[in-house]
Amino acid sequence: MQRGRISASNPLKSAQSLRQAQDTGAASAFYFAQQSNDGRVEAAGAVAECAATGLWLWGSQTAGRWVAGHFGEEPADLTLTTPEGTVTVAGMGAGLLVWENGNVTIQAIGQPELIMG
Repeated sequence: MQRGRISASNPLKSAQSLRQAQDTGAASAFYFAQQSNDGRVEAAGAVAECAATGLWLWGSQTAGRWVAGHFGEEPADLTLTTPEGTVTVAGMGAGLLVWENGNVTIQAIGQPELIMG
């Protein structure tokens, strides 16, 4: 497996970026899903899997952007599989995993380890 680089980003900038994608894409390309305590959620052609509670996924296949997050109390492994590839974050605390056209950003508590698949 290839290891990726964890990069920090401004949460406000990320939110603005998501809004811009919504403004430029087709409305039908945007979905929001939330888990039903089974550790798996699907949206916009992607799948997020994590044992933590509160797993959610937002995505836009048109924009090539997916955001998965959890707000569990304990660190957990989170895997995001998109039509463009797969990424796993080991030991991710509560936070976000953003996939944007193959670039991955993590905003999470703890010391997460990024593993590109």
